Amino acid sequence: MPYSPAFLRICKLFPNKTGRLEAWRVWARLLRDFPEGKLEALCTAAIAWLSKTDQWQRGVVPHLRTWLNGRRFEDEQGAPVKPRTTGWVGVHDGEYPDGEQKI
Repeated sequence: MPYSPAFLRICKLFPNKTGRLEAWRVWARLLRDFPEGKLEALCTAAIAWLSKTDQWQRGVVPHLRTWLNGRRFEDEQGAPVKPRTTGWVGVHDGEYPDGEQKI
């Protein structure tokens, strides 16, 4: 499948390098709503901002397909980036959501 140069540049910037074909399909669909140059600029700016967030620094980065599909490049920069949790935070350290320590 021939990927566009703009898409390949975004792939190179994005830290999670899996699922390129699926990401390409979402990219192609987004081109109905955005000129490719504008889409690349939006994504580049968002990736530059997100790469400095604590979440991304810790390696908690979605697949490019998921990120594009959710149009996360349109998120307001500076808005807190919170990972989704199931409520069991820090269980590996013996900590539970209610703050109680378990052994």
